[in-house]
Amino acid sequence: TAANRIYGYALARVYQNAVMLRDGLSEPSGELAGLSTRWRNPAMPSTVSQSDAMVKQISAIPALAETDVALEELGYTAEQIARIRAQMARSQAKQTLMEVLADADTTTSGDVGG
Repeated sequence: TAANRIYGYALARVYQNAVMLRDGLSEPSGELAGLSTRWRNPAMPSTVSQSDAMVKQISAIPALAETDVALEELGYTAEQIARIRAQMARSQAKQTLMEVLADADTTTSGDVGG
């Protein structure tokens, strides 16, 4: 809503001021300049309805499934998203390694008879 945008700008300035006071800065750093408030849906939709809405959005925009925004909309915290991403990266690395080893094994096995 318009009120949330207005409050969000004011809150971002409060956050910036607090960090600037803490760190002895006279102006916000680049990182602070990008600071914003992330508002949650005040209607408090159920997990099921949020998930259903995300499935429909991902059906329309498949690349959305790979974003942190989708995970945020499903209710995951920043810490949970980081853990999910780390576990996905480990799983992908393991799968890639298994594929490389299988290819190497196939190549080596083919050379034995020749």
